[in-house]
Formats: sequence, C-alpha cells, structure tokens
Amino acid sequence: MSELFNKKDLIYRVYEEGSISGASRKLYISQPSLSVMIKKVEDEIGSPLFDRSVKPLRLTDVGREYIRVTEEMYRLEHDFENYLDSLERLQRGDLHIGSNQLLSTMVLPPYIAGFITGYPNIHLTLLDGNSSTLVAGLTAGSLDVIIDNHRMDPEMFDMKYLHTEHLLLAVPKALDDVKEFEKRRLSRTDILKGRHLGKRTRPVSLRPFSKIPFILMNKDNNIREHSDELFDAEDFSPRILLEVDRLVTLYNFIKTGTAASIVSDTLIENTVDTEDTINYYRLNDDLSKRDIFASYKKNRYVTKAMRTFLDSLSGDIFKKEG
Repeated sequence: MSELFNKKDLIYRVYEEGSISGASRKLYISQPSLSVMIKKVEDEIGSPLFDRSVKPLRLTDVGREYIRVTEEMYRLEHDFENYLDSLERLQRGDLHIGSNQLLSTMVLPPYIAGFITGYPNIHLTLLDGNSSTLVAGLTAGSLDVIIDNHRMDPEMFDMKYLHTEHLLLAVPKALDDVKEFEKRRLSRTDILKGRHLGKRTRPVSLRPFSKIPFILMNKDNNIREHSDELFDAEDFSPRILLEVDRLVTLYNFIKTGTAASIVSDTLIENTVDTEDTINYYRLNDDLSKRDIFASYKKNRYVTKAMRTFLDSLSGDIFKKEG
C-alpha cells in the first residue's frame, strides 16, 4: 500500500485533463503506458479511480477521495517548501495575496511595489476578487493573506485590523434637488480633509432621495451588502437603474450624472473629480462603517515572507494628502 501515491502526479494530470490521451500528451508518455500505470494503482486499491464510460472521464467515489488526499499532500509539501524557504532569509519563496478590486487597484499597488523592491527574490502574486472568491481561496490554501472588509470566522482565521472606511451617499449635482439637506452637502475636498467624520457634519436620511435613480454594485459585493442594510434600516427601496461589478464603473456613472449610489471614502480619496460634479452625504454611523482586515488561516505555517508582509502592513497605506 505504500506505493499507492507514487503515481499521484500522473493520476492528477489525468483528472485535470479529463482524459488519458490528453494527459499522456502533456506528460510526454505514451497513452498505453499511462493506462497501464493507472491500472496498476487501481488494482492495488481494488477499485477504479475513473469512470471510463463517459467523456471527459469522471471520478468514481474512490477517485474523488484519492484526488482529495493528493491535494492535501500537495498542500503539505507546499507548506514544507515554504518552511525551508523561510530559513533562507527571504532569498526564495512565494506569497499569494488576495484583495477586493478597490484596494488591489487603488490602495495596495504602492505598498506592494515597495515590498517587491525590498524583497526582490520573493515571488508575489495579487488576486483581485470579490469577498466570496477571496474567502474560498484563503480556505483552500491558494491564498496566504487576504485584505478585505469581510469579517472572518475567528475560530478559523486570524485578522489584523488595518483601517475603518465610511460609506457615503453620492449624488450627482445634476440630480440633487433635495433642499432640506443643502447645508449637509460635502465635496470631495471635504472628504479628503475628513470633514465627513466631524461632529458638525450630521447624517442624512435616504428617504428624501427616493425620486433619484440608483446604480449599485452586484449582490455578491460587500459594499452592496452594506448598502442594502442601510436601505433596509429606513425601509427604503431605491429605484435601481443599473447593477455593476466594478467600482470604477459605478463611480464614472455617478460622475456623468446618471444616478446616485453608496460609495466608500476610500474610493473617493483615490479617484479624481476635477469638475466637482458630485455631492456627498454622511450616512447612519452604525451601518456605514466598514473595517478592513488582513486575514490569514489559523494553524497554517506562517512563512517568513508572510510574517514580514503582515508586520509591515499597517493603516498608513490608507492615508491620503488633503
């Protein structure tokens, strides 16, 4: 039984390709030879790994368990390789980071560029994805650290707090005819100076903006979840003109005067509106705050590259000049 997984790489390639012929071409092994090797493993197990009556090949129940164990072995091998790399003073190693689209495109690049400059021998990758994609990657082990608003299960993950961002109502000036909140309007300059956080700036109700159309993020986005909470708290149903999956797209629609939306001060601080076309309003403080964390899985070996990255990561990356 000790040789059951000696051919795991070959069997895993067949699983990936969905056929023995496809795998044999990638492995530069003849198809008959590969078939014989797989059959020997199946004979030792006493059960087939693949259902050969369908195309592409389908895993049997035993095959699925074999692949699960193989992937766990790959993960353990990867962890051990990272352990060895960490002993070499960051001269080798991989670091896989995941973050939401706003942070990965507008906030993190200068910081990550500095990290790469300081540790050029570390191979770093950055995945841009929504919260569900990032959590799945962190859980599966394909990501080492994610930087996101999603609050993780503390029993499974460690979280390093980085920053609190605030959601604001953004209304194109061309559509803003709500006179009762005229004195509560904020400009982008006000946001940069932090005036939306001061006690003198009072939050507004969403109901008076019911006649204005809204553009919102898709429902798998964290900012959409918070937006829906704000709407539900006031029993307010916005007239949704459009749903999008990119924050930059959403912001550009607001700038053109198409619709209002809910945006974060992080987005406002990292974009430019030279024509000053948008009014901003403070919202319910309890529901408009979003904490940003660097999260990583518990009980997994923390490489030196990963620890260095986490130790150097702080809320300073969010600071902007007014």
